[in-house]
Amino acid sequence: MVLFTFEPGDGNSYRVIFGRMPGRGLVPYYTVIGIAEGSGEPGAWYAFDYEDINEETFRRHVDMFATLHSEAYWTAWRLWLALTHQADDPHAAARLPAWKPDWRAQLPPSELD
Repeated sequence: MVLFTFEPGDGNSYRVIFGRMPGRGLVPYYTVIGIAEGSGEPGAWYAFDYEDINEETFRRHVDMFATLHSEAYWTAWRLWLALTHQADDPHAAARLPAWKPDWRAQLPPSELD
């Protein structure tokens, strides 16, 4: 697990946790993402038993545990895609203020490599 600060260049700052936790039985591990605005620790974590999920699945799972405001939700979704080595979602990007072009440089090396 890695905890890092993410500042996309839109005036917001997020604390993000990302990584893997051991699973049980048929699920060897869970991939986890947590997000909080500002300098607080991510209070809501979301664990998935696989990485390649669509936005609808991500939304349903996140909504089960907490309701993020729109900007934090779309930020979490874009970060999930980047941290799990999936293509960016232009729909999500269009819902957010413009991020600096090199925003991916802030991401830690992925534990999924």
